[in-house]
Amino acid sequence: MELITKKSILIIAPSLIAESLSLKLTSLDNNLNISLNNSNKDITPDLIIWNILNYQSEDLIRLELLKLKERWDEANILVIF
Repeated sequence: MELITKKSILIIAPSLIAESLSLKLTSLDNNLNISLNNSNKDITPDLIIWNILNYQSEDLIRLELLKLKERWDEANILVIF
């Protein structure tokens, strides 16, 4: 008997984009645990999808990436501009 663990994905994006992406991903694979709220301390995502619509400086993005890696050091991060 094979045990299947759910993969956890955290989506950081405007709500409409996050909800659409979440629905698309779960329709492709129902073995995903998707969170749209990064304030939940209980989750440890395997993947963080961060959608950036507007940015003012690369330094601010770099700082936010460092904060994400500090909080979830094992997670992979996909940044979408």
